Amino acid sequence: MGDGPKGPSTKSTHPLRDEWALRKGRSSYVLWTDEMIRRMQAYPERTAAEIAAELRVTPSAVRHARQRYGRFSTGTDGLCIVCDARPVFDTSAQAKKWRLCKGCYLAERKRRLEEEAESNRIRQAAHRRQKLDGDV
Repeated sequence: MGDGPKGPSTKSTHPLRDEWALRKGRSSYVLWTDEMIRRMQAYPERTAAEIAAELRVTPSAVRHARQRYGRFSTGTDGLCIVCDARPVFDTSAQAKKWRLCKGCYLAERKRRLEEEAESNRIRQAAHRRQKLDGDV
């Protein structure tokens, strides 16, 4: 088994092959338990380093776990996080991601668009001022 052009291969028959494949050079590997995932998702506002210190894993492991399992818990009650009265607006992907009801979602969108318009107005005014100062 495993005979190649340079002779028999011992790669697939080494007794520690499975352990090495799992570790890939790491000194230790911690499997994420449901409790660890729950504790990570309970504090989405915390940094990876803060959570890593609490769970005794590396910040990189927390970032990878957030990518794999999500930053937020999927076990939400389905109510808006702003008003806590109406159900989350499921037909809009963005509203669902933000966990907002239709009214709060529309208000948030309006607020963000107004902020963006104000930001553009300030940027363009600064650009015009810079252009006028350069022409003088």
